Amino acid sequence: MKVENKPTLLTLLSFALNHVHEAVFLIDKNARFQYVNDEACRILGYTFDELLGLGVPDIDPNYPLDRWFKHWEELKTSHSIIFEGLHKTKDGRCFPVEIHANYFEYGGQSYNLALVRDNTERKKVEEKLVSAGLYNRSLIEASLDALVTIGQDGKITDVNKATEIVTGYSREELIGTDFSEYFTEPEKARMVYEQVFKEGFVRDYFLEIKNKDENVTAVLYNASVYKDISGSVIGMFAAARDVTERNLIEHKLRVNEERYRMAQSIGHVGNWEYNLQTTHFWGSDEAKRIYGFNPE
Repeated sequence: MKVENKPTLLTLLSFALNHVHEAVFLIDKNARFQYVNDEACRILGYTFDELLGLGVPDIDPNYPLDRWFKHWEELKTSHSIIFEGLHKTKDGRCFPVEIHANYFEYGGQSYNLALVRDNTERKKVEEKLVSAGLYNRSLIEASLDALVTIGQDGKITDVNKATEIVTGYSREELIGTDFSEYFTEPEKARMVYEQVFKEGFVRDYFLEIKNKDENVTAVLYNASVYKDISGSVIGMFAAARDVTERNLIEHKLRVNEERYRMAQSIGHVGNWEYNLQTTHFWGSDEAKRIYGFNPE
C-alpha cells in the first residue's frame, strides 16, 4: 500500500463507521476510548471530544475498573465476546445494550473494538412476550380441566396443575413421558392422539385416567392440533374434563327411573302425557300395558 493512499483510506473508514447502526468504540487496555463514531455520541449524548476524555466505567455502571481488567483478560483469551449490559447517558439515563467486543493487537498495543447496539426496543418486545406468556400460563393454570400438550411422538411436552393433581405426578415427572401411560386402556389413549394428528381434532372421547395410587378418574377428552408460524403441525393440545360426578348423577337417575318403573308395575298404576299442540303422546311402560300397548 502506498503511503499517499493512507489518508484517503482512513477518511473512508471513518465515513463508513459513522454510517453503521451500531455505536463503535475503540478501547485500550486501560478502558479509555481512543475512537468513537457518530452513533456512539448520539446514543450517549456526548460530543466526540467529550467521549475521548472518558472511559468504559464512565458510561457502563457494570464495569468499574476492577471488573474491566478481569473482562480484558477474558476477552484477550477468547478474542470475541457477545454479551448484554447497560450504558449510561450524559444525563444519567441507563438503557440496555448488546455488546460485541473484539480483541486485537496493533503496533505493540492491544485494543478492543466494541460494537454496541441499543437493546431498548428489543427488551420491550421481550417483556411483552414474557407478560403474555405469564398471562396465558395463568389462564391455563386457572382451568379445572387437566390440560396437556403432546408432541407428534406421543410424548408429553407440558401440563397444568390440574393434570398433576389427577395423575399424582409432578410436571417434571410427566414431561417427556408417553401420554398413553396414564390411562387404564393405553391403546385406546394412543388412538386418541393418532386420530387427532390424522383428523385434526377429537370431541368428547371417553377415557379413564389411572393415577399414581391406582385410583381411576373418568374423563372426556377434547383435543386439537396446534401449528407453528409456517402452518406445520407441531403437536396437539388436549383438555380432559372429569365426568365422575356427572356419571354418578346419571347412574342415580337411571336407578331412580328403574325403581319408579318397578313401583308402577307393582301398584299397577301408570302415567301419561299428551301435548295438544304437537299431538305427541308419552306414557310410562305400565300406562302402555294398562291401555293395551306394547311397552317396547
